[in-house]
Amino acid sequence: MRTPLVTITLAWSLAALALVAGGGCGGGRFSGPSGPQAMTLESPPDSLPAQGSVNVTVEVTDFSGRPMTTAQVTWETSAPEVVAVSPAIPTGQTAHLAAGPKDGPATITARSGGQVAAFTVTVSGNRPRPLSFSADIQPIFTRSCAQPDCHGGDPANAGEALLLEPANSYDQIVNVPARQVRSGKVMRVLPGQPDASYLLAKMRNTQKNLGGHGSQMPREGDVPAEDLAKIARWIEDGAQRN
Repeated sequence: MRTPLVTITLAWSLAALALVAGGGCGGGRFSGPSGPQAMTLESPPDSLPAQGSVNVTVEVTDFSGRPMTTAQVTWETSAPEVVAVSPAIPTGQTAHLAAGPKDGPATITARSGGQVAAFTVTVSGNRPRPLSFSADIQPIFTRSCAQPDCHGGDPANAGEALLLEPANSYDQIVNVPARQVRSGKVMRVLPGQPDASYLLAKMRNTQKNLGGHGSQMPREGDVPAEDLAKIARWIEDGAQRN
């Protein structure tokens, strides 16, 4: 009667050994989480010069730290006008970054299988867009100077017979001598030279430095500093008729 007991015990022991040796189902292999488990950026830049570009690579690894060279990566930029980003290889693990026309910071984000890697890059050195006379400068004259009792309407009532209404202003200021300066050699607007332009001097109340006289224009002297800076920049850039 003892023989069956021995047989049962032996069979159980063999089954237990097989389970330990095999590590459970799967023929001795332990299966961890599938898909990308980590992303590592390789030397991402923190800045780009104007019109500059650079390639950035991200390494995607599995649960055991092995590279997943075929894992797909998508890239995003928080500010396309600052930094544009596009994949440089089919899987997207290397991306091409190109500085846009606007200065500032942009956050670049790479994504793969639920994993995320991000960094911030700052672009600097872009020259501001050229100012437009019709869109940027004339509106300053219209709201500040082209009034019926000042430089709008009847030229007989306008100081220096100067009209700053949209239909007249450009032709009456650029390379036109200032009447308040006796030498006749000081221009109302001298392209490229804001400090030698009498119109701007009148608005800054520095006309006496150019041999002029009279009061500041407009009489209240309330043109905002940012508007004066725009006029100065427009003159410095060549006082274009645009």
